[in-house]
Amino acid sequence: MESEALLRIERSPSTPEKVAARIRDLISSGAMVPGEVLPPQLQLASRLGVSRSSVREALTSMEAGGFIQKLPNGRYRVTALPNGRLLPPLREVLRSDPSLVWDLLEVASVMVVDAARLAAQRATPEQLERLQDCLRQLEAAARNRRYFIREFNRIYINFYETLALATGNVVYLHLGHAFIELLAEALPHTEKLFMVQEDINAELYRQHRAIYRAISSRDPRAAMRAFRRHLRYIENKLRLILEGSGPETAEQKLTGEPEAAGAAKSGGESTRVRVTKKRAGIRGSRPEGRATAAAYQGKGGSAG
Repeated sequence: MESEALLRIERSPSTPEKVAARIRDLISSGAMVPGEVLPPQLQLASRLGVSRSSVREALTSMEAGGFIQKLPNGRYRVTALPNGRLLPPLREVLRSDPSLVWDLLEVASVMVVDAARLAAQRATPEQLERLQDCLRQLEAAARNRRYFIREFNRIYINFYETLALATGNVVYLHLGHAFIELLAEALPHTEKLFMVQEDINAELYRQHRAIYRAISSRDPRAAMRAFRRHLRYIENKLRLILEGSGPETAEQKLTGEPEAAGAAKSGGESTRVRVTKKRAGIRGSRPEGRATAAAYQGKGGSAG
């Protein structure tokens, strides 16, 4: 956050509202981005020239509006703008029917491919350098399996958050961050299985190198092609993970929970398992049908 953007404001009975409006303006303009942690309340009060109580009241109202989230240490961080209204109902829908993750992944794939196009056209030199730094870390992860398992989530998230910034589109920046959070929650239990796939670290490095080269060369079409190849690879890996040792384990791997008790009693599958297998295209021992999933992101993989 640029300190000069936090200019002093006049005190008035509506001071908390003015503080909240100032911070909301910084968020909507992209000066403050999803995930960014706000300065401590005393520091905010000093910069704005208001009392700490006015800052506290403003932050409380902004948290209620879904603009920011309180951290365990008492600080606040910026959330994606849809987080307060859009994500809660989507989270509940995904919890009740985990198979809808395929629909979520399909939408994410459309978003991230077009983000690559915009990034190739609009990325600043600083953003290209940040992408290159992520690529250097992915190269190190390709050579060191332990480093890959320990650091890949962080590197992957940094790469896609930088990509979102490089679009130059504030709305996409917030929507992209919201999808990252939602995908991480939708597929939390496939992460470890995904990370231990053979040679995945080297292959992911090669794919991101192609993506970076296309973006840095200002070639939108090549960037989109590279991202589509990457997403197809992620989809295939994810389907293999969900197929696992048998199609009946698909729901368990999506949710990390035992299958429905009703299925065990009847000797058949739960409704959610059947729907999951149908959407995943799993028939017998192999996946079939048109691929609809595209990527896995969050804190273990990415759709971008």
